[in-house]
Amino acid sequence: MRGPFIAKSEQRIANDAPFNSRYIANVLSLVREHRWFFLTVALAALALRLFFFVDFPAVTDDSHVYADLATNWLQHGIYGQTQAPLIVPTDTRLPGYPLFWP
Repeated sequence: MRGPFIAKSEQRIANDAPFNSRYIANVLSLVREHRWFFLTVALAALALRLFFFVDFPAVTDDSHVYADLATNWLQHGIYGQTQAPLIVPTDTRLPGYPLFWP
């Protein structure tokens, strides 16, 4: 036998579902009403990104340092730079950024 507490609890969970949110409904209606604006902004952002990717493909020396740190950290578990045959631990760069290196 189900009591009133269980029914109210299940109703609350159903009402709190993310797809029943008024916020999401409002955002979806905004996107539907201004579809061309959002599409234009997304395409402009993509074009700007491609412009920088094509016209400024430079890899700086700093990029090589971060790539070396990330490679050593992932492959050897040592946060350090490669020097000849050794990996020397370092604290010259912050450890957060190399985690995002592709």
